[in-house]
Amino acid sequence: MGTGLGLRLALALAAAAAITQRAPTPVQVKGFWGDVSRVNSLPDPPAPERLARIREQIWRGGLEPALETDRIAVTDIVGCIPEDLSGTICRSGPGRIRVLDSQYGHWFDGDGILSSVSLDGASQSASFALKYVETDRFKAQQRRNAPYPETRGAAPEERPGFGLAGAWTKRSQGKWWQNFGRFPTNPANTAPLFFGQGEGGGKPRLLALCEGGPPVEVDAATLETLGDLTLDGPGAKATSTFSAHYSTDPKTGDIYNHGLILGASASLNVMRLDGEGMELKAQADEPLPYFTFVHDAALSQSHLAYITTPWVIPDGGVLKVITGQAAFGDLYEWRPELGGNIRL
Repeated sequence: MGTGLGLRLALALAAAAAITQRAPTPVQVKGFWGDVSRVNSLPDPPAPERLARIREQIWRGGLEPALETDRIAVTDIVGCIPEDLSGTICRSGPGRIRVLDSQYGHWFDGDGILSSVSLDGASQSASFALKYVETDRFKAQQRRNAPYPETRGAAPEERPGFGLAGAWTKRSQGKWWQNFGRFPTNPANTAPLFFGQGEGGGKPRLLALCEGGPPVEVDAATLETLGDLTLDGPGAKATSTFSAHYSTDPKTGDIYNHGLILGASASLNVMRLDGEGMELKAQADEPLPYFTFVHDAALSQSHLAYITTPWVIPDGGVLKVITGQAAFGDLYEWRPELGGNIRL
């Protein structure tokens, strides 16, 4: 009895050892990411190790660089478009969070891309377009990385890195001397803004917005980038960045927005603009109680309200950015003892 039990136990242990030593079964992936030829046809295909991680968890493929498309007609329409529905909706976001094997420090730094869906119920037609916002930063990244496809899969110190810095991302290989005097640049990746749609019925204009710089104008039909839009008015120009989160007065059509003025300390600049031509009507700034990020505002009939929270860059933080020792986004810390503020 004891001998038989011991024999069976020995056989079971030997079988278990054989199973554990057996080579793992390769993951069989169907569809796009399982087709090597289709993956390699991408403008910036993932390196083998990255591709293997995508095949382990297919959702990771959704974080790969998006592919642009010129405006195309949508022919596969199920049902019908309501006859009185006519217009265009745009959305924006980070279209790519890596270039070759260099990855941005946060997807909020990713290069902006705009999607556009147009519907016309009268003609039962629809179209779609997807385009990167070709900011100065986007073009700088292209120039820096395009000549070096052979660095795909290389060690970090051998990669070309980024041509310009982001809020969470240092330029080049991230050395302090490569980032000395460099401030974050604008990815134009957060929100679209249509304007100029008054009673005249003219062609609307489109802006791509992000907190990191001025608005970038884009052709509303083709999504081709036209360039930074200068915000000015009679005798004045905007003195700050331009937030992605604006408010529109439903009575006057005026647009209210804000931006940061960076210096030894931070100030909040509030702007009122004409909703037809984006002419700057007025602006006023005041110092913030600490160096923080102001996200959005609430507009009432008589007031514009901003909430500042103690999510702050500590004293000396800006100096670290200027001297290339740190990226802006990595310096923020929660300081509840400073309290929050509501500013009207």
